[in-house]
Amino acid sequence: MPDLLGCTEPRVYTPPNRELTEYTSHGFAAIAFAEKMLHMTLFPWQQWLLIHGLELNEDETYRWRTVVVEVARQNGKSAVMIVLALWHMYVLKSRTVVGTAQNLDLATKAWKEAVALARNDEELAEMIPADGVYLGHPKQLMIVHNEDDVERTSEYRVTADARGFSGDLLLLDELREQKNWDDWAAIANTMNARPKAQAWCFSNAPGAEGVVLRYLRAIAHRELGWPDDDADIQGAILGEVEALPEFEDMPEVDFDTGFFEWSMAPGLPRNQIGRASCRERV
Repeated sequence: MPDLLGCTEPRVYTPPNRELTEYTSHGFAAIAFAEKMLHMTLFPWQQWLLIHGLELNEDETYRWRTVVVEVARQNGKSAVMIVLALWHMYVLKSRTVVGTAQNLDLATKAWKEAVALARNDEELAEMIPADGVYLGHPKQLMIVHNEDDVERTSEYRVTADARGFSGDLLLLDELREQKNWDDWAAIANTMNARPKAQAWCFSNAPGAEGVVLRYLRAIAHRELGWPDDDADIQGAILGEVEALPEFEDMPEVDFDTGFFEWSMAPGLPRNQIGRASCRERV
């Protein structure tokens, strides 16, 4: 394999509360599942993200109710979503995993790859019943756990939005495309009845109309002490969004949110991406 270029650590991120080990993060178990059962070798940045995003509290709940990941396209974020979905189903035995995106084709592509990986392993495939893959709408992968003669099902479904579902894991792609608060409000409702649920939101850099990601990014940078020394710019974004009439109906952001941003430093020339913007070379 050629040498990998890039950064393992994100340039801006919420630090962990304590040392992350196999006892304080589920990320290590998810990585082992990917390697042993899905036959996937994850990139260093993907492993780092799983370890930090699946940080545990002392009561075994997840530290982060919501995980926001900002990373450029074509870096393997779909692989992270696939590992999370299948690990939740097969290992945690979560009842429902929901995949969604502004462009439903993106969520469907990840779902199809997850189905293929599950079918590719004999042990995993045995848990998929004859009618366990539904190609209609919403697309669904179902597996059955047999424990003490009691059947329990887990499902991974793809839908245009998360409304009307209760999920243990919500995978939301292209957060930058959310131009109002409707879908974000649905996230809170999706997880209300699941105390250990998580929403993982992925995107590349926010555009001017990506109100949700711009706001969450500004909050994260404020909480982290303005790492880009741009309190004036980010503060203006917060004021601009909070002044929107529809903002009043948005669920409160209580910042049990982990923010992980792989990005270039402000003012860095484009031909320097992957050099001075990295803390560490892979």
